[in-house]
Amino acid sequence: MGTPIGRRINRSLRGVPVHYPTIVAHSYTVTTDVGLVAFTALPIFAIWRYVQNPSLRMLACCGLALGAALCAKFSAVLLIPVIGVLLIAAVKWPPEQDPGRQAHAA
Repeated sequence: MGTPIGRRINRSLRGVPVHYPTIVAHSYTVTTDVGLVAFTALPIFAIWRYVQNPSLRMLACCGLALGAALCAKFSAVLLIPVIGVLLIAAVKWPPEQDPGRQAHAA
């Protein structure tokens, strides 16, 4: 069913097309910015999920999400250093375990 923060991110990202100026002003044209907006959030969310629960499957999802973002628009190449910084930060400051999650798993 997803985590509470995942549901909040989902709700907030559903509003992006409505408030994104490129979509509102140029909705009659097809631009690659729309794909970039959609596929920029995907690899960052996948990296966040990978840091929380590292597995080979999640790592593959991260790679596919980054590949989709790079296919959407070439300027998504800027995501590579951003993801690198996020991974370094995750190693330096590991996320705290949610006490409710530990109690539920046991």
